[in-house]
Amino acid sequence: MLPWIAVGTGAGLIAAGGVVGLLANGDFDEAEGIAGRSTTEDDVRLTDYEDTRGRGESKAMLANVLYGAGGLAAAAGVALLLLDGPGGASVFGVPGGAGLRVGF
Repeated sequence: MLPWIAVGTGAGLIAAGGVVGLLANGDFDEAEGIAGRSTTEDDVRLTDYEDTRGRGESKAMLANVLYGAGGLAAAAGVALLLLDGPGGASVFGVPGGAGLRVGF
């Protein structure tokens, strides 16, 4: 059951990364629209551009983190599924961490 939970969690994190990435693209497009309407004397629009661009960069970073975490979780789940052969695999807790027992 644990491998499927890891695979599902990974898929969910990757999907969340896709959604956040789309939101980041929307912020970047909005910032470019603000820049296209701005003049060099328009400080308000420059501030709007910088704020919108900053939000887009933050969302892009979050999307990348979600992609990485999702890929790692999904890979761990797949590895556990592959190792779930005749000897099996199990994860167990130990003082200060966790361990993985694999049998072949």
